[in-house]
Amino acid sequence: HSHRSPLRTHRRIFDEFSEDYDESAFFESEGTRWLSEIEVEAIRKLSIPRGALVLDAGVGTGRNAMLLAGMGGRVVGIDISSRMLKKARSRVGCEVVMASAHMLPFRSAVFDAVVCVRVLKYVEPWQKVISDAGRVLKGGGSYVLEVANARSVAALKKGNYRLFSVGTVAEALQSEFVCEMRVCGSRAPFPLYRRLNGLWLKVVVGVERLLSRLLPDCVLSRSVIFVCRRR
Repeated sequence: HSHRSPLRTHRRIFDEFSEDYDESAFFESEGTRWLSEIEVEAIRKLSIPRGALVLDAGVGTGRNAMLLAGMGGRVVGIDISSRMLKKARSRVGCEVVMASAHMLPFRSAVFDAVVCVRVLKYVEPWQKVISDAGRVLKGGGSYVLEVANARSVAALKKGNYRLFSVGTVAEALQSEFVCEMRVCGSRAPFPLYRRLNGLWLKVVVGVERLLSRLLPDCVLSRSVIFVCRRR
């Protein structure tokens, strides 16, 4: 029962959010576009053979699904929001299923790749998101997982989502996945990026790049993207 209540809450939030989700999450400013591009570049690192079956776990309105379809994948999208699924289907033309990322309604070892971005922080039984992705992936299949980092400025604001120890997530991935790289997100607060355009964005991005060179792997990054392969 404890899992149902947060699920209902998030379903309602994302149904309401579906109308202007793309605008506010990705395209509100040049700053949010730049943040979005970090995730896009991580997904582009996947080698997806033409016709490969790809699961977008938490498809939202189809931003990543469109990218994956353009890379040659046959995309299946799942989400808990019916309104977001409707948008994704009309935008991408992909097959969509209403489901949560921790209870995937698919047979084992059917997908060539699974992408799960901006999702884990909203799912209570988060370890099941990882283990179920491992279950539906073929051996050697690719997995992209994004997590919100507890050791970052994100910890200063009480959000309606969970923050993670990157080490704990890496440990949870270890039993079924080989992690080939980590892609580090930005270190400055998200509300700042919502207002950044032009010269100020260039200044902040310059600072971000300098910090990436000075600080160890993903230290203080608000989000961390794991690019993995199924054992």
